[in-house]
Amino acid sequence: MATCIVAQAGGPTAVINSTLYGIIDEAKRVGIQRILGARGGIRGVIEEDFVELGTLDPSTLSLIRTTPGAILGGCRHRLSDSGAGVLEFQRIMRVLDRHDISFFFYIGGNDSMDTALKIQNACQANGLDISVIGIPKTVDNDICHTDHCPGYGSAAKFIATAVIEAGLHARSMFADEKVVILETVGRNTGWLAASSALARRRTDDPPHLVYLPEVDFSEDKFLGDIDECVSTLGGAFVVVAEGIRTRDGRLLGAVDEGRMSDPFGHPQLGEAASHLSRLVRTHLGLSVRYVKLDICQQSAIHLASRTDWEEAAIVGRRAVDYAIAGKSGVMVSLERAEGEGPAKTGCVPLVHVANVERRIPLEWIDSSGTFVTDQFISYLSPLILGEVPIPMEGGLPVYAKML
Repeated sequence: MATCIVAQAGGPTAVINSTLYGIIDEAKRVGIQRILGARGGIRGVIEEDFVELGTLDPSTLSLIRTTPGAILGGCRHRLSDSGAGVLEFQRIMRVLDRHDISFFFYIGGNDSMDTALKIQNACQANGLDISVIGIPKTVDNDICHTDHCPGYGSAAKFIATAVIEAGLHARSMFADEKVVILETVGRNTGWLAASSALARRRTDDPPHLVYLPEVDFSEDKFLGDIDECVSTLGGAFVVVAEGIRTRDGRLLGAVDEGRMSDPFGHPQLGEAASHLSRLVRTHLGLSVRYVKLDICQQSAIHLASRTDWEEAAIVGRRAVDYAIAGKSGVMVSLERAEGEGPAKTGCVPLVHVANVERRIPLEWIDSSGTFVTDQFISYLSPLILGEVPIPMEGGLPVYAKML
């Protein structure tokens, strides 16, 4: 009797559960008899904390697909090849063997692809014939060897909409509140901050300035940019990625001067807009407020892209198909030539994507370093199209509970 495990890891996206839906639906279609969901990512496997997914009724599955957050629970747990990590691998192998697992599906970002790769290698080393498939998910859009990542289109749509709306608010208050700084996530890449550019339909529309980690940040240039924008337009609406850094590598948004980090060693960020606000007040004497979208940009399925939502389910389905076809140690990818519409799927070896980040091509950033080119707009625009039908009750969305 074929049995599979599926787990979700890393920060959720608005459409991560659509991928889970795609896996469950396709696994049932091809005859996988038992579908186990690991609660809390790889920790659920270590702790043998599973929920039966194959017995969920169609109405529950449909509701899960339109629910934000990781319905199984996620984690940021790093598997180590030494110390206590060796015992964890031994435990994982025993659990997989005891449940007679044939297929292992891991939904996550580039750090999670590292986990999937380690599971693949451990299975081979221990003689377990298990197909391990990684499935991409990240709002950061920074996984290599895929045209784009499920989750990005929806987050980009939310950010662009937030900038349109907050931009109208800000411009109506420029007489007294001169500068607004909106911060997006993006540790080493600026895909999300850059997506705010979709909001600019006219030359004087917000965002007026966009700062990305791909471009070395200069505080003096930033202050000059703000001063010029306020002089010209009466105010400035700025979008900044949390991971902007100076030429010498100093992170402006690091919490506690970079001493706080996650299990993968990434410094905790989230103070970039606060830092820049202090600069504006101190050196330009202007009134300024800052906005942090934080987890809202990752969970706003009420404003999700239908294209993104549907592609999220497709990569889940293809993961099952690739596993049934005998593939292992690969990640499902989305492939799209320039000017093409819907993406096609492919697969890429996990070793090529684990712990590797894809940055915005420099030719997609304009010469000022504070906006993007038309080529970036053309790349992103198809990914935000369409709306997701959300069940409503009493004027509010209805979502499923965690499993």
